Amino acid sequence: MNSSTIVDSFRTELGPVVPAKPLVYLTVLLLAVVFYLRQGPKSSIPLLNPKGRFDLTGNQIKKEFDTACKGMLTSWFASNPDRAVRLNCDTGTATVLPPKFAVEVSNNREFDLFEFLKGAYHVQLPGFDGLKEVCQPAHLVNNVIQKDLTKALPKLTKPASEEAGAAIDRIFTTEQGDSILQIITCTTSRVFLGEKICRNEEWLKTAKAHAAGVFTAGYELRLWPAPIRPIIHWFLPRCREARAQVGKARDIIMPIVMERRAEKLQRESQGKPAPEYNDAIYWFERATGGKGYDPVGAQLALSFSSIYTTTDLVCQVLINIAQNPEILEPLRDEIRSVIGDKGWQSNSLFNMRLLDSVMKETQRLKPIESGKSTPPNPSLYAVADITNASALMRSLAVTDVKLSDGTIVPKGDVVAVSSHQMWNPERFQEPVKFDPYRFYHLRQEPGKEAASQLANTSVDQYGFGLGRRACPGRFFATNSAKIVLTHILMKYDWKLQDGFEPKPIYRAFGVRFDPRTVLEARRREEHFDI
Repeated sequence: MNSSTIVDSFRTELGPVVPAKPLVYLTVLLLAVVFYLRQGPKSSIPLLNPKGRFDLTGNQIKKEFDTACKGMLTSWFASNPDRAVRLNCDTGTATVLPPKFAVEVSNNREFDLFEFLKGAYHVQLPGFDGLKEVCQPAHLVNNVIQKDLTKALPKLTKPASEEAGAAIDRIFTTEQGDSILQIITCTTSRVFLGEKICRNEEWLKTAKAHAAGVFTAGYELRLWPAPIRPIIHWFLPRCREARAQVGKARDIIMPIVMERRAEKLQRESQGKPAPEYNDAIYWFERATGGKGYDPVGAQLALSFSSIYTTTDLVCQVLINIAQNPEILEPLRDEIRSVIGDKGWQSNSLFNMRLLDSVMKETQRLKPIESGKSTPPNPSLYAVADITNASALMRSLAVTDVKLSDGTIVPKGDVVAVSSHQMWNPERFQEPVKFDPYRFYHLRQEPGKEAASQLANTSVDQYGFGLGRRACPGRFFATNSAKIVLTHILMKYDWKLQDGFEPKPIYRAFGVRFDPRTVLEARRREEHFDI
């Protein structure tokens, strides 16, 4: 079998922190004593992992949380399925609520996502420019996703498919390693930046590196006391890399932005209408008039919020199909039926109902198995932080919040909702079994069609959030993943390496596919024009 590695290995090992000078160590110690004496707000909610007496910096508890979180939450909710619990974590103290509070959390404006992001990802520091743009009061990035990107999806299906097809043909035949990651980066860049940049090798390299690197840098920086982060970030290797990546992105993107602005002014001076484009550069410029925002930060925000989440989903779907090969031909039959002789239509992706079911079942089921053979690696948290999770809808309590049952979440706590509802036997028959037809059949039941689609959310499955807290880019992520999977399904056969059984990797609140996974792929003889 001719083989290509088509599952990304996400090799983003976190390097050692740069040794600090003795004065820095002394400063850290003094600040740690101050932090130790300044205890946070009291709460009646049980705390599972109290800080040790001599853990003055909090580093030990942060590292223990990174690897032990899943086990602690599983044990707690097995015995206390409807009670909240608190954890010391790398972003402070977190209150994890049972699923019955999912709707309440999603609708409560006193639980603020953007305030959480500001604190967790150091948006005031250089290198975190994309996250800074996400957190701007005007919420430009979210608005463009909702008002422009989502509405444009039917028109973007064909060009995204063309880019995905070209990327797959190019990458699968020439490279091994992080091939799915590269394909997703190419496909999403076509939509965000247009044809001129989407195949720019420097941009693709920068986008891939920054998508993981900025979150790794955020984790690395959170290991230091907050008051010295504005200083120490200049010396930390991942923070230096994040700044360099932002600089490279500016060198690539800003000339295109300035060229379009000049073209617009010239056309307007001639009494002609300004040119229009169907990409995110144009949408951001139109929404702002080219003022009051950072074009590069906005593009980086789109990039890192879509690349790894979509890659993780695609990779896990490929793994699940390899473990359940009987679903391959039904999926291919559906694609032949939907695309057929007419090619891509505006409703083609919507009509791939079995593929949608396989993807939604993948998102529901992945956190059910826990692997323990992969050594602790803080960089894994960086990726897990933005993919599926054992606790979802994180935000920050901006005031003391009293919930409907009288539970009080203290001001300053990170808030999350446990995801164990997605494996509740009262909600799902045989909840630990991968059933590719589960949502295909549910979609045919009266009143369940909408909630059974991957891009839609419900109280039974909130992998994309819920209500006000639903991910605004979930429709784009769903479409992008379907397009890439359609090409791979029709062009390749694949299987797991003999004897290897992948296990999801848990870090902190997150879970991701096993990065050791390698799928062996072979080009199919069938020629199907996509």
